[in-house]
Amino acid sequence: MVKESEEISCKPSQSKSKENSITSASVSNCGKFICACDTNKLLHLWEYENGVWKALSVRSLSRKCQKVIFSNSCSNIILADRGGDVFNYSTLKYNEPGCFLLGHISLILDIAISNNDKYLATCDRDGKIRISCYPNTYNILNYCLGHQEFVSSIQFISLPEEKLLSTSGDGTIRLWQYEKHVSDMNCVTLHENKLLCKECNINYDKETKSEREDRIPENLIESETQILFSVRCVKYCNKYNLFAILFHLQSGIAIYQLNNTDNDFKFKQFISLDAPPLDAVFLDDGQFFILIKHETVALKHFDYNVTEQEFIAVADESTFQIVKDIQLFYEKYQGMLFQDDFVSLFKRVYESNGNNDECHDTQSKKNKTD
Repeated sequence: MVKESEEISCKPSQSKSKENSITSASVSNCGKFICACDTNKLLHLWEYENGVWKALSVRSLSRKCQKVIFSNSCSNIILADRGGDVFNYSTLKYNEPGCFLLGHISLILDIAISNNDKYLATCDRDGKIRISCYPNTYNILNYCLGHQEFVSSIQFISLPEEKLLSTSGDGTIRLWQYEKHVSDMNCVTLHENKLLCKECNINYDKETKSEREDRIPENLIESETQILFSVRCVKYCNKYNLFAILFHLQSGIAIYQLNNTDNDFKFKQFISLDAPPLDAVFLDDGQFFILIKHETVALKHFDYNVTEQEFIAVADESTFQIVKDIQLFYEKYQGMLFQDDFVSLFKRVYESNGNNDECHDTQSKKNKTD
């Protein structure tokens, strides 16, 4: 954790505008590096040395960053921009420009790298997942196709054999044998799970339903129920083989467990919250922390009860100190916005002009921004 005296910041002279925000950031596995990209199209890199964070470089980008990660070896930064292109940046030769790796026709929403740094997975708004060899990404290993809407997140998970897990706006999560030229080995359609629907009470009250309808346009292809179960991302707990599913609109998190014998997902629990979660993380020992913003930013702490096979809220002195630190941090940024413009990613119904049958669907075009 960075102390206040060691706060990471950019030099004023490097800022192109008064208002600037982080578009994506990442911490290396070794804990030595932090990188962050901002709306001024800059890639910042810091190194932790002798108890302080030292700014190593600020590199210019051609477009705003959509997602940035480190390779597992911590020797490279992999960056996907909002033009659908992916670049490789060195952490050792930190003043060198990026090297082009690959490109998608559509907007890339997430990137992930396998545990051995051998394969790079990229997913886009058109529902496609591409598996490329890394760093020679011109060699394409496989395409994982099946999602009907945008693929919101992907991650490699360490089972007896490494698999790729994907989530989508179509309300499904899929597990892929990405090294084999076969379809997904398992798919869970969340809005068809009666237990989950009952737990999260998709009807809500009239006020919440009205607020939700204001956010969902009428010309979307997907049904309202499917959109309600549109998945933002999944967090994986390696110790208990659990998956925490975060939704865009649900004020709670669904917990599933994967059976290694038949690779079947089993619904275990729905953790109700005061608002849709901003993010969540599993610690190595199975503890689960959830960050939400309702009236204020709050951190929820849960521990897994193996006997009851469910997460139970925890409130002890150690947790209280962590929560206090989080609250103090966010008090400095009360006006910050947590934007989640996921509705613009959905496919729209085409409208006919009547005279020349011209289709008007601006959302179907590639969403490239500077």
